[in-house]
Amino acid sequence: MTDWIGKRIGVVKGWGPRGIDIVAIGGMEPARAAMKTNQIDGYISSLESGFALEEAKEWRVITTATPFVDPKAVAVLKESFIEMGLLKEIPDDNVMFTTRFVPVKAGM
Repeated sequence: MTDWIGKRIGVVKGWGPRGIDIVAIGGMEPARAAMKTNQIDGYISSLESGFALEEAKEWRVITTATPFVDPKAVAVLKESFIEMGLLKEIPDDNVMFTTRFVPVKAGM
């Protein structure tokens, strides 16, 4: 998913899907080391991890994924399955989501 988000950032910014060199770094600890030694310029992670490391003054959060994947997030997510070669066609909502585990409110 992070690979796809990196590609989406490049597309949205107008750089194309290869506008950002994406490397597999192996997780947060290797990324922290790679950032400190200037081997990588950025890292795609959870926002809470980014804020924690920003607070520790190890790096700073420059954006969230929202401008690149949240407008019509479900539609974009569905398209990602096609782009990543996981599915051949866009799935219907009823295949992806269920309300079976959502509590029912009285009167609704």
